Order: sequence, then C-alpha cells, then structure tokens
Amino acid sequence: MRPRPMTGEGLAHALPSCINWRWIHQRTDGLFQAHMRRNGRDLELGVFPSAVEANAAVVEALRLQNHG
Repeated sequence: MRPRPMTGEGLAHALPSCINWRWIHQRTDGLFQAHMRRNGRDLELGVFPSAVEANAAVVEALRLQNHG
C-alpha cells in the first residue's frame, strides 16, 4: 500500500502522510496544535504555522522521552 498525502482544511497543498494526526490538531484559525501524552498527562508542545513543524515537535518530544 502506498502512503497517500492528506490535505488540510484551507490548505492549497497536500500534507505528508507521515504526519501523526493523533497528536496534531488543526485549529479553526489554520494553525496546528501539537501535544502528546507523558506519564498519563497531556503535554502541550505548542502551536505551529504548519503541520510539518508541529510533527517535528512531536517527534523531538518522543525522542527525548525515549532516550532521555
């Protein structure tokens, strides 16, 4: 199965299929809010202008959690 690009609301371009939408939500103002769960608590990672940047924040937070 080939990964398919996704399109976000109001976006003119496709978003990469590697974006983890479980931890990233598009807000009504078009920005992307990133969060993750750590030790049973929701950790806010910030608001970003693009899904790619929000995804990078999630990946970095997961990397730090797994590798200290």
